[in-house]
Amino acid sequence: MLKKLFILTVFLSAAILSAAPGEIGFWFDPPEKMVSKEIEGLAVGLPVFDGNEIEGASFALCASIFKSAEGLQATLLGFNSADSMDGIQISFVNLIKKHVSEAAVQLGIVNYSTGNTLQIGLVNINKDGLLPVMILFNLSK
Repeated sequence: MLKKLFILTVFLSAAILSAAPGEIGFWFDPPEKMVSKEIEGLAVGLPVFDGNEIEGASFALCASIFKSAEGLQATLLGFNSADSMDGIQISFVNLIKKHVSEAAVQLGIVNYSTGNTLQIGLVNINKDGLLPVMILFNLSK
């Protein structure tokens, strides 16, 4: 009985979430329809979400990876990665690989960025920061 109830809950949740704005990712690659699509809304990764662009929020268990992110990237156990970021990254490890268009905030144990970023964490790396590597916090010049 509990097994049937669990299966029903999973299918109903999937049906509800598929009607809502956003996407769910169950492994690394985005679904085929999202390869060049921008997500507006919520992206949930169980365990990982890997996509092209997002405007909104991305929550994942292990990793949240985007080429361009605007909004919130949060990961419970792993890392966040974006080539371009405007918004907030919260995880153990946060990476902004190429640039920050306007401003970003990173909260984590290890933070890496280039550009206009406030970093709060144990190790903060930003070649455009007050110092290239700082502990506890770093701020762009």
